[in-house]
Order: sequence, then structure tokens, then C-alpha cells
Amino acid sequence: MTFEEFIENAFQKLSQRGWLKDLKPSAITDSDIAKFEKRKCLRFPAIFKAYLTAYKRDDDNIIGIAYDYRNNGLKINLINLYDFSYDISDLSEALKTFRAEFKEWKTKSDKKVYENLFPIAYMDGYLCLDLSRSDGEDCPVVWLEYGGFWEENGYFDSEGVLHGEIFAPDFKTFIDWYFCGALENIYESTNGVKVNREFYKNWLKKNFSYHKGK
Repeated sequence: MTFEEFIENAFQKLSQRGWLKDLKPSAITDSDIAKFEKRKCLRFPAIFKAYLTAYKRDDDNIIGIAYDYRNNGLKINLINLYDFSYDISDLSEALKTFRAEFKEWKTKSDKKVYENLFPIAYMDGYLCLDLSRSDGEDCPVVWLEYGGFWEENGYFDSEGVLHGEIFAPDFKTFIDWYFCGALENIYESTNGVKVNREFYKNWLKKNFSYHKGK
């Protein structure tokens, strides 16, 4: 299966699961991405490019079950997954906002320390692609806790480069968890529940007050 086929299937499943109303083509082109990469001196992995050029989404918020590497178990997460599918300038804005945080937090501000990271989402901190670990095809998704206490948390390697905490081993797995619901069957058998849209809505109402009554 090619990355394009995988991403197509992922969006189809997201729609089938009730989290996407219509499949509207992304406004982002391969040419847009190439120009952005050249301007910012970045190289996105192939699967992320396939994702950017696929479809638009209805909502930035997305909920799913992921593997929690810190606690060695499954966990339900609500994340703000940035939708870059409308205008290539959204990638620039996300990168600018992310890098501006380094001026506010007590952390190393040398650009070489963090130029390998590209923000794709927010969940009490940034979720980023770690491009320094890309093989050209895919790369890990890492998490940086909000507040900049990154040296204390061991987010830097021996050469002082910022990597963060592993959130997903690669972007393909990340999409598999949140778009395809890959871990829902395991969560169901472990917890004796039925995971569906109604289950997630109830979880949101219980854990986030602003979702009550929706």
C-alpha cells in the first residue's frame, strides 16, 4: 500500500466513523510544499506530504485512543490537530508560533536546537514531527510539555538537540490511531466497553466542561 492509498483509506475511515462529513480535496499542492520546504530549509517525509495534499477536515479537534508510552497503557486523548489543508501559509504560521515560544520559556534559544521539529498539533504542549529522525518516508511524532521545562524532562540529546518525548513511533501510526481507530478493539476488550462516537462524546462531557450540552 502506498502512502497515498493509506491516507485515502484513513480519511475514508474517519468519515465512516462519523468524524468527517464530506471529503473535500485539500487546497495544498506538491508544488506548494516544495516551495515551503525550500524557503524554511525543511524536508517533510513522504507520508506527511501525502496527508497535506489529501483532504480538508471539519474540525481541528480530534479524539482517539493512543498508546501512552510514559505509563505503558492505552489512553484517550483530545488533541488540536492543525488543519493545514486550506492554505500553505498556515504551515508558516504554525512554525512561527511554535518557534516564538522559545523566547518566552527558559530553554535554549539557538535555532539549531529546535529546527528539526515541525508542530502538527497541540495537547497541553506541542506535538511535532521530529524531522531529524526522518528516513524520507516517515518520522516519529514527539511531545513537548508546555512551559519549557525540557532539560529537566530529558528532551535534549547528548549534542543538545531538542527531540521531546515519543508520542507515536511514526506519523503513520499516529494517523492509524486517530483516524482509523486502530486501538479501539483492544480498549474495548480491556475495559468492557463499546467504543463509538457516543462513547467519545460522553467522555468529552465528563472530562471537558465546555463540551457539556453539545
